[in-house]
Amino acid sequence: MKLDVMVLTWGGTLTEPVGLMRELGTIAARPAGILADYLLAQGIKTELRPTSANPADVAIWVIDEDRMSDARAAIDRFRANPDDPEFATLARKAGEIRKEEARKEKAYRKSVTDAGRVYSAGGTLKRTPVVTLLIAASVAMSLWTNFDKRIDRVIDYVNLTTPRLDPENGPVLDSLSGALGPEPWRLIAPMFWHLSFLHLFFNMSWVSGLGGVIERERGSRMLLAVVLITHLVAAFSEYFWQIYGLHRHSVLFGGFSGAVYGLIGFAWAYGEYNPRGYIRLSGQSVQLALIWMVLCFTGMLGPVANGAHLGGLVAGLMMGYFVGERDASRA
Repeated sequence: MKLDVMVLTWGGTLTEPVGLMRELGTIAARPAGILADYLLAQGIKTELRPTSANPADVAIWVIDEDRMSDARAAIDRFRANPDDPEFATLARKAGEIRKEEARKEKAYRKSVTDAGRVYSAGGTLKRTPVVTLLIAASVAMSLWTNFDKRIDRVIDYVNLTTPRLDPENGPVLDSLSGALGPEPWRLIAPMFWHLSFLHLFFNMSWVSGLGGVIERERGSRMLLAVVLITHLVAAFSEYFWQIYGLHRHSVLFGGFSGAVYGLIGFAWAYGEYNPRGYIRLSGQSVQLALIWMVLCFTGMLGPVANGAHLGGLVAGLMMGYFVGERDASRA
C-alpha cells in the first residue's frame, strides 16, 4: 500500500522571501527618500541606514540582492540628474504601494492559523468555503473507509482503478477505462481517503493554511481549479509511474499530498512571478518540501507516491507561473 503522507512545517509558511541585503551606496539624506520611493515603485525594496562618517548622509541597502544591477543603474541615473521628473513621478506611486502592502500584511495576519485552531468551530473555515468542503470531504471519506481498514470493500469507489491479479507479477493496476468512462468518480475519490489519522492531519493542515491563503487572495474558484488540476495530474502521474516507473509493488494510492504539492508549487511560482502579490512561500518552506520529496525518492520512508508528488508539484508550478504572470501584468 502506498502512503503519500507529507511532513508539515507550521509557522512562517507564508513570509517575505529572505535574501542577502547589499549596500547600494551613500547619498544625502534628503534626496535619498525620493530615490528609495522611486526604487520601490520599480519593485525594488530598500532600507535607509545612517552612516557614521557623515550624519547628513544615509546608506541605501537593497533588500533583494537579485535586483542590485537594476538598483545600481537607477542610482547612477539619479546622481547624474536628480531633477529628472521621472524620479518624482514614479516616487509618488510609493505611497500607494505601501498602502497595498499594509493591506496585504493585515490580510496575512488574519490568514495565519494556529495549528490548534484549524478544526475549531467557526473561525477561518467559515471564510474559506472550498477549504471547508475539502477538509469535510477528506474527513468523511477517511472515516467511511476506516482509513485503510475497509479498503478491500470500498476499493471500487476510492481507487483510480481496481487492481487485477497478474499471474507473473501479482496485483497490478488495471486500465483507466473505468475512470475515463462509466466511473468518473474514480478520478477524484483517491484525493479524499487517507491511510491514517496523521496522514489526514498533515495534509489537511496544509490545505487549511496554504489553501486558505490562496482562497482569500485569489478566490474560491482559483483554489478549486488549482486543487482539481494538480490532483488529476498527480493521479495520472502516479498511475504511469507505477506502470513504467521504479515502484511497481503497490497498487493503492490515496491522499491529498499530490494536490498539496500542487498548492506548494503554485504558491512558490506565483510569488516569484508576481512579487507584489501576497501568495508566496518562504525559502525555508520550499527547501523543506523539496528535501522531503528527495527523501521519499530514496525509499528510506517506505512506499511513497513519488509520481503523485512530482506531478502535483510540476502542475502547481506551471499554474503559478501563468496566473502570477497574468496578475503581475494587470497590476
